[in-house]
Amino acid sequence: MLAGLLRRWQNALDASGRVPASWDQARKQDPDHDVLSRAGFEPAGLHEFSVEHHWTIRELAGYIRSTSFLPPPVLAEHAAEFDAGLTAELGSHAADGHVTETVAYAYRLAHKPALAQPPLRAAHEAGVPTAPTVGRPRNVGPLTRSADETTPLRWCVSRAHVVTWLHDRARDPPPR
Repeated sequence: MLAGLLRRWQNALDASGRVPASWDQARKQDPDHDVLSRAGFEPAGLHEFSVEHHWTIRELAGYIRSTSFLPPPVLAEHAAEFDAGLTAELGSHAADGHVTETVAYAYRLAHKPALAQPPLRAAHEAGVPTAPTVGRPRNVGPLTRSADETTPLRWCVSRAHVVTWLHDRARDPPPR
């Protein structure tokens, strides 16, 4: 009912071509799930839900004006006539001055696969010295010495550094 009214007004005001005919072509050629997959994300689920929304006819008219379907510059001097037509079309369906719309929503959730442990936590548990900033912290002795005087001291600031340190540590474990 509302869709038909909007279509009639768009046609009458020559505003039916406001959205390009091929607007969805790019998403068809490169779907969202492909974009997310290339970025390293994995699907975690599809979630759908519906919500009832209660509009007064005046609120609905304001909402329609806020969209690209029939914004104020398109309605221009026909705004009062549009409001009257909307009231005539929907007024008999209004209960207590409100019309009810059930809006369906859906979203796909994706995530990056988790590591067994966050890198810095794993590093801390393994005894890797860590620093919150890049570079050598102040008031620290030579970076070639550690507490046991044998293991090179490395400051981990990224996952790559943690992996490198753990690999070196496995190859050359410190003396016990």
